[in-house]
Amino acid sequence: MSKRHIWRSLRIDLADTEIVPPTFTALANSVDITAYGATSGSGDDTAAINAAIAAAKSQGRSVWIPAGTFDLTSRVEVAGVTIRSAGMWHTTVRGNNGRGGFYAVGGNVQLADFTFAGDVRYRDPDGVVTTDAAMEGNFGSGSLIHNVWVEHSKVGLWANNGTDGLYVAGVRIRNTFAYGVNLNTASEEANRNDPLSNTRVEQSVLRNTGDDALAMWSKNASVSNSAFTFNTATLPMLANTSAIYGGNGNRIEDNLFSDTVYTAAGVTVSTWHGALPFSGTTVVQRNTLTRTGGWNNDWNSSQGAVWIYAEGRDITAPVLLKDLTVTDSTYQGLLLSWQKTISNLTLDHVTFNGAGSYGIDLNAAGSATFTYVTVTGAASGGLNNPSGYTIIRGPGNSGF
Repeated sequence: MSKRHIWRSLRIDLADTEIVPPTFTALANSVDITAYGATSGSGDDTAAINAAIAAAKSQGRSVWIPAGTFDLTSRVEVAGVTIRSAGMWHTTVRGNNGRGGFYAVGGNVQLADFTFAGDVRYRDPDGVVTTDAAMEGNFGSGSLIHNVWVEHSKVGLWANNGTDGLYVAGVRIRNTFAYGVNLNTASEEANRNDPLSNTRVEQSVLRNTGDDALAMWSKNASVSNSAFTFNTATLPMLANTSAIYGGNGNRIEDNLFSDTVYTAAGVTVSTWHGALPFSGTTVVQRNTLTRTGGWNNDWNSSQGAVWIYAEGRDITAPVLLKDLTVTDSTYQGLLLSWQKTISNLTLDHVTFNGAGSYGIDLNAAGSATFTYVTVTGAASGGLNNPSGYTIIRGPGNSGF
């Protein structure tokens, strides 16, 4: 075959392009890791980076990672220190043999302007930890993660019990073996039962994660007053583009979610995975979901693009679904399951346009209010309600 014919047969699925910004310069009075023995491309820089962090903390200074490639063989602890770098296109911190990352302890931890390139090549079995997250810990007030690019780690960001006031913006997380971001209180370290609160992840892009791209999981204590806003998440290989498991007053707002693959929804609100009860009002609004939902071989059943799943506990605290556009759902546009009580649910100005099965599928007890909800193009019909779920119909509904 000639080269001309090869090029004619080429198909490009996705191309990301951008103008690479110039290299950033070191902050005044910062501690350069190369002054403590780190050398680009030379081998293990863990001890040098630890020494630079210790020096910066004792002197009230920040840490500078210059342009280059630096290697970690274990995670490094960061407490009350800012780590800045030359930019995500210019500074790379590499993990090795599944290990390496940054572990935050307490407030005023800042991580910015670098790429973390993990070396994780398999997913840990449940209950076994042999690989590291790129960023993990209990981030206190004043903590910031900004302009960080993560690839090939176990998890992009795993925020533990005690995290309060963390702000995450402009992050790219791709090709992880497990979660992109998980705000969770399931940590077994020191048997912590502290809550996680006031944390926001926004203006970030997540693609090809192994588990949920964006998750909040209230396991040992509540995740509260936290939000995923203005993000783009696509192609999680397993699980959802976004999920809230229990918690108090959390939000998923103004995001673009698309192209889930397996045992997945676009947005899940659930008491699954041993989650604590919901309290306050959980809000999912102004999101666009395209080609979401999936099939679960273990259950031999489908999962909707929007999935309200009362598994271990009923869901009776208010849940608001508002100003959602749900397009070309693989199966149901909205699924309520499974035969527990789901009440205080409100749908307001929600559009389901195209569904591989039902537009709305209700397999629960309880009641919900539907106002300006429209269903079009659902292959199996607008509504399936075998359990006699109570629909309180306000104005403006059609198609179901």
